[in-house]
Amino acid sequence: MTEVVIWDIQGSEHCSYRSTRPYLKTLPTTGERVILGPVEDSGVIELVKDGDVRWGIIMSHESHNHPSQIVPYEGAATGIGGNVRDVACMGGRVIGVLDSLRFGDIKNHQANVIAKGVVDGVAGYGNPIGVPNLGGDVRFDPNFNDNCLVNVLTIGLVREDEIIHSFVPDEAGEVGYDIVTIGKPTDNSGMGGASFASLELDEEKKEINKGRCKSPIHF
Repeated sequence: MTEVVIWDIQGSEHCSYRSTRPYLKTLPTTGERVILGPVEDSGVIELVKDGDVRWGIIMSHESHNHPSQIVPYEGAATGIGGNVRDVACMGGRVIGVLDSLRFGDIKNHQANVIAKGVVDGVAGYGNPIGVPNLGGDVRFDPNFNDNCLVNVLTIGLVREDEIIHSFVPDEAGEVGYDIVTIGKPTDNSGMGGASFASLELDEEKKEINKGRCKSPIHF
């Protein structure tokens, strides 16, 4: 059962980008100023060069649409949290967040509640850790009544020779690296948190979706 659930999650749009992968492959990911392309937790672009030392700007992006539609504050806050984690674990210093937000009809009560919750969620995570919101944009449109779009970006600074890589280096098998995996059991969100983002939201299942990712399978 564990294998079946993992296979299902990995095959979801959120994890495998089935419909968007052909388009993502057309985007430029290499170049003279690209220190690290999209192969690890975050991308790194050269910002300035001081002699032989390059300083880069780290960028990590997340979309937390479904979670924010259902629980706006927590959904948006964890989007920022995931980005901050990805930048920090690269060895960088987080310097700011940005967001691009789309909500439903501005005259719609639910859309306004969601908008307020999302904005408060972004602030509720960024402000306590002292990270400023450097920019973004917001639009209201009836097309987003049933599913808001919450795109958040975190940026940081890092020196190229201080980047912490998550990939095992090619020479690991030859020089005797020890690989240690450390983790903890999942909470009530279980293993389906990522694949949930690929589902169609159903108003009748709103309460179920709040804990929709509960799973009897935990690690």
